[in-house]
Amino acid sequence: MKIELALLSDYAAVTREGKLIAAGIFGQIRPPKMPWQHPTMYIALRVRFHPGEEGGHKIKIRLVDPDGTEILSLDGDATVATMDPVEGGTSQLVLALNNVPFKVFGRHAFDLFLDGRHEHTVPLSVAERTRPSGGPNQG
Repeated sequence: MKIELALLSDYAAVTREGKLIAAGIFGQIRPPKMPWQHPTMYIALRVRFHPGEEGGHKIKIRLVDPDGTEILSLDGDATVATMDPVEGGTSQLVLALNNVPFKVFGRHAFDLFLDGRHEHTVPLSVAERTRPSGGPNQG
């Protein structure tokens, strides 16, 4: 099993047909102040399961700050039904994250684990807002 796609977005969902949709894909946020709680973001995943991997699997998502301090940790279960014996199959997963707390600027990371193994990292830059330039001769 492996993660084929992992992204952060303003919105994500899986349709009835199993299609993954995402809008407002990003890798950086610029909070107006620190500390900051980001109101809503989505993490969207497409996981490839190989033949023989039917059954239950553990998924863990962990957000860490630039020092490696854990900000949040979420654990979940995914069950893979019968799939093609040669091709395997994919599963689309979407998780809404509300009021995610950020205390420092810098590179943060969503670490993704499948059955206890680190499989992927989705980086997130939390950057300071820059002041608009006032033009020449303005301080």
